Amino acid sequence: MGVTPLGAGFRLSAAEARACALPSSSRVLRPFLTGRDLCSQASGESIIDFFGLAEEKARAENPELFQRLLNTVYPVRCTDKRAAYRTRWWIFAEPRPSMRAALASLRRYIATVQVSKHRFFVFVETHVLPDHGLFAVASDDAYYLGVLSSTIHGKWALATSGTLEDRPY
Repeated sequence: MGVTPLGAGFRLSAAEARACALPSSSRVLRPFLTGRDLCSQASGESIIDFFGLAEEKARAENPELFQRLLNTVYPVRCTDKRAAYRTRWWIFAEPRPSMRAALASLRRYIATVQVSKHRFFVFVETHVLPDHGLFAVASDDAYYLGVLSSTIHGKWALATSGTLEDRPY
């Protein structure tokens, strides 16, 4: 499962991302992909990703992006019931370190939408960060994309998945 930011301030429109695109921001400003983007035309959004950085280092390396999170995310997260969300407010609520480690050595991964009328799989470049509405399969091998896209896998998935009313879930 992809990351869960928890705070609208993490996300930037394509225009905002272009305005913030400095050499120092290239490590933390990443293209962001949602389930809606995968099912239709991509929005071109980016996301501020300070994963792996202490608060002081994030502030020092990218003061404009950090200030944006301080103004937009901190006021919401400082009152959250979960202590981890309050104390590490500049980091996503669910940063998915296991997913990141699995994708680190790949040039692309296979993604699918968590909830969709039709199950489909596509390759996505690893610099693109998936949100929690997507599942990332840690393989860049087209063979596995073929297996996941096959009729037999589709039938198996329908037979073993849950339902929502009369629809597959």
